[in-house]
Amino acid sequence: MAIPIFILCGVRENATFIKQFAANDEDWLITFFQTSASVIRHLKKHSADVIIVSMARGRFKDLARFSRFYDAMSHMPVLMSGAEHQRCAAEAFIACGAQGFGSCDAKDSLASVQIVRDLVLRFRLHSQLKSSAVRAEVTLNAISDGVIGADTDGNIDFINPAAEVLTGWSKSSATGQPIGKVMSIDLDDSLGYEPHPVQMALQKRSTTGLSAGAVLVKRDGSRVDIEDSVAPIIDYRGNLTGAVVVFHDVSVERAMKVKMTYLAEHDYLTQLPNRVLFQDRLEQAVRAARRHRQRLAVMFIDLDNFKHINDSLGHAVGDQLLVSVAKTLTRSVRASDTVSRQGGDEFVVLLPTLQVDEDVEVIARKILQGVTEGHQLNERTLYISASIGISFYPSDATNVEDLIKHADTALYDAKIKGRNRYQFFMPAMNAKAVERQLIEADLRSAIDLGQFILHYQPKVDLSSGRITGVEALVRWCHPREGMISPSRFIGIAEDSKLIIPIGDWVVRTACQQIRKWGEQGLDNVCVAVNVSTIELLQTCYVDNILAILKETGIAPGALQLELTETVLMSDLPFNFQVLSRLKAAGLSLALDDFGTGASSLAYLTQLPFDVLKIDQSFIRHVNLRTDNSAVVAAILAMGKSLQHCVVAEGIEDSLELGFLRQHGCQEGQGYLFSRPLSETQVTTLLLAGSVGIPAGSSAIDRPRQSGTQHDRLA
Repeated sequence: MAIPIFILCGVRENATFIKQFAANDEDWLITFFQTSASVIRHLKKHSADVIIVSMARGRFKDLARFSRFYDAMSHMPVLMSGAEHQRCAAEAFIACGAQGFGSCDAKDSLASVQIVRDLVLRFRLHSQLKSSAVRAEVTLNAISDGVIGADTDGNIDFINPAAEVLTGWSKSSATGQPIGKVMSIDLDDSLGYEPHPVQMALQKRSTTGLSAGAVLVKRDGSRVDIEDSVAPIIDYRGNLTGAVVVFHDVSVERAMKVKMTYLAEHDYLTQLPNRVLFQDRLEQAVRAARRHRQRLAVMFIDLDNFKHINDSLGHAVGDQLLVSVAKTLTRSVRASDTVSRQGGDEFVVLLPTLQVDEDVEVIARKILQGVTEGHQLNERTLYISASIGISFYPSDATNVEDLIKHADTALYDAKIKGRNRYQFFMPAMNAKAVERQLIEADLRSAIDLGQFILHYQPKVDLSSGRITGVEALVRWCHPREGMISPSRFIGIAEDSKLIIPIGDWVVRTACQQIRKWGEQGLDNVCVAVNVSTIELLQTCYVDNILAILKETGIAPGALQLELTETVLMSDLPFNFQVLSRLKAAGLSLALDDFGTGASSLAYLTQLPFDVLKIDQSFIRHVNLRTDNSAVVAAILAMGKSLQHCVVAEGIEDSLELGFLRQHGCQEGQGYLFSRPLSETQVTTLLLAGSVGIPAGSSAIDRPRQSGTQHDRLA
């Protein structure tokens, strides 16, 4: 690389000097100038590594003029050149800024060239160092992180603009101040005093950093969450010269982390602790109870019939109701208790440090009362109830999993016993829970394994005994337990939604049986099938029914669907549309267990039913009980006015039959006429066409029918 040299004045005077440059290996680029003004003009477009000023012939006698020339050199090195006797005169110029003197005598020319070479090297290194320093300072001033440098005493000797903003200290105010004063940090002192990280870096001569959660206290007293890194500054000799700390504002990140942690541990809708946080608190409570020999309780809470509200009024209303219930639960418990939403309409409550078990009953009653009082949502008031299962530590379980499981088991028992109540866990419930799990597991494969069969109970004309149709009743032939009563598995099938494929199988099998009877000469035998709430709420229910009718090729009127008032009222507007489609398709519709529901007669009169079935609870001893007889008489009169066929269920003696015939009941079914029969048995009866109508008024000694709707597919 060429080394440019400007020589001001005198080629002849510097001839020996110049000859030495040419003899050297370096690539010297020499330019001569006669006046200082020409040098200055040339420097506007070009640069030089050194300017040699000849002192021959007494040039630059005016030092003021030389000073002006030197100031215009942009701090490039200037070397005075002359005869040896001019060395003393050169000192005045050196005092004005010149970097040295080079003799142009022949005997000194080689040394003078070396002086030029050293001068060029020194200024190049200085320029590089200065450029690096400027670049470093520009970089540190440009970054968004705060940077503070301190000397070995911990006093500030550098602070960048970002650090000025973060600390609230200006550079002029901060320089020379102790680092702990300018960068005041609030550290977590739960483990004792912790020195400033810069002091630690100086003491240990190693990198360090702030404790987690450190806060910078600004000059005005405001606080900023920060993270930092501190390193000692050690020179090439291994000497400690100071320390530098780099830090930045993490307030947004830390707030986001807190928010994300909260969201991960709380239910988004109710803001209650979720399953994860509840599990952690329960584990801590169990450990504390074990350590202090205390008792605690877990409540598992489920809202009764919440799905009906959610499906009929919409999820937005359902969500509002859940929020209202959550507030009620929180108000009903102690400040030390934890209310958690597990998901859906399920809540769990942790009651730690119990003094007496009776405290739990007080809280349970308060919860039930609060939930049932009504919930004001916008312009409507919704009413709902809850069921509660309760387990205790350590009497019911000694670990978290069993405490929750046993509370859930007790909850299921509370629902079976009528809902809107609380139930304590009892060991016997485990056997029921295990049985339930086994039944559900076996139900999942029962259809594929062909374990279900249909029995049929005849419906008869009460005046003639003629068989008017049959009701299909599902039975489960279990490979280990034999014939399982519907009361044991229909409820489980509904809870697990297995009732949907089971109901589909029942309808298809009943329709296939109708076709088979038609092939045997029994035309259009009407078969009634019970429909559950879950089945009816399926959006594809009507399409599935019509597809089965088309598949089996039977007349729609040969299939009768029986629905209870409870099923209808689960979502009346939706169900009205479903019933209208079924009726328009030609199916027969029956309202089952009439009189036991809570529906409005105004609604029922608008629904397209063909048949009303009086619940068997009203038929039992109807001739002896005035309350039942009045209800039955009213139902019969209403059915006649609505032009509905009325069927009485559960007729078991001739006195009941006599009362019904006297009041104009058209049809009936019950043990008085026939029990549910197998396909072969009922086919024989259908071929006969009728059953005998008992004469006389004496009671017939026969076992009574079960009073639960789960004896059928309902």
